Amino acid sequence: MIRFLQARLVRNRAPVSYVAALQRERGASNAANFAVKGLQHALGMSAEQARQCATAAAAAYRQLCVQGRQAGGPVPRAVLQTLHATLADGPALLALPFNMAGLRLLQQLTGSDLPLVIISNDAVGKVLAAIGAPEAGLSTIAARDVVKQVKSATPRVDGRHALYVSLPELHPHGGATCAWYRFNDMVYSASLLEPLLCCMGLSTLLTLAPCATVLSGDDLQLRALPPGGPGASKHIGPIGAWLVQHLQQAASAGPADSLAWQPLYHASAHSQQIERADKLKQLSAYLDAWHASGAGFDAQACLSAKARLKALAAAPWPAQLATPASMAA
Repeated sequence: MIRFLQARLVRNRAPVSYVAALQRERGASNAANFAVKGLQHALGMSAEQARQCATAAAAAYRQLCVQGRQAGGPVPRAVLQTLHATLADGPALLALPFNMAGLRLLQQLTGSDLPLVIISNDAVGKVLAAIGAPEAGLSTIAARDVVKQVKSATPRVDGRHALYVSLPELHPHGGATCAWYRFNDMVYSASLLEPLLCCMGLSTLLTLAPCATVLSGDDLQLRALPPGGPGASKHIGPIGAWLVQHLQQAASAGPADSLAWQPLYHASAHSQQIERADKLKQLSAYLDAWHASGAGFDAQACLSAKARLKALAAAPWPAQLATPASMAA
């Protein structure tokens, strides 16, 4: 009987490819919805304008993925010269905006002979696979490991100074590893990884120069943290503010070419507050159910716990929002 039921289940199960296609479609729909919210919160767009921008960015990304590395071509000459000159002075970090120009350059870099080390996580790994980055020979490193490596003063690849590459907008956010910034009326958290690495000894921090149009070919320009500028003091705050400002400018200059709106919305105080409130409500309901079952806290302890949850829900969050002067950008 058990074998008969198992056989029926196997026959009636939806094909894996069909299930995977549904999951991809649902994921794409959710990503588009969150991107729309990000555009509305950061740029004040109408729902229709935001939807058009999000749709255009998603279409451009799909096209880039279909073309793969064949469309990548070599690293633009001016960019290559800048990177070689920078690496002559020591290991460097290239923080790319999560937009079409940044991904095209990343695509080109993975096919070059530069001593590349990509700071990766699950999100970055999916992007690398999608744009056709070669699995063999591509050096990647997790955030926790890159901190140890830079701190130990051994950032080299084949005896050469390493060029670290990151997509800051895809870093996980939260806790003491982030700072709060303003993007117009949106408050959001951004990772402090890049500023931390600069303070630990990387000689140069670079990013793409913002441009009003999509950058391609020899139009690409790199912008470096000025030697006597915000990074001179080796303080995390000014370096982070400098990088965030450039990432914001890149997203604002080409909103229909940016893929950062979804992660930016997830990193926003608005989104995190909604998620936090939902978790507090779930915890309160769990306390009620636990107490009603007779196996949980006594009545007084339950009331005390619920009062604490109510106080947490009413408290300003994040705490930094109570002091606007603590937010940069």
